[in-house]
Amino acid sequence: MGENKFITFRGRNLVRTGNLIFYGNMSDRYYTLLSISDQKKVKELPVATKIDVQLMYTDPQRSKEVIKFTTKNGLYQALDIASAWIDIAIADAGDQ
Repeated sequence: MGENKFITFRGRNLVRTGNLIFYGNMSDRYYTLLSISDQKKVKELPVATKIDVQLMYTDPQRSKEVIKFTTKNGLYQALDIASAWIDIAIADAGDQ
């Protein structure tokens, strides 16, 4: 029962703190950092309209290295590219 449950997208964890969303599993070699840089109100709720996406290493010694970077319009587009980048990076590295 003491196990933490995260929201997931395509089998990977999503953790949000402020305007940052961490997407991926820390047991993998890579994760993505999504930074909400612009948002608008839709029916009184904030909706992300511009998101910077960075593919990064989970290794603490390389944690500040950005492998890839892009900006997307909307959360789904950002998560879609983030998921693809992680899949490709893991496949290229020979990880599971």
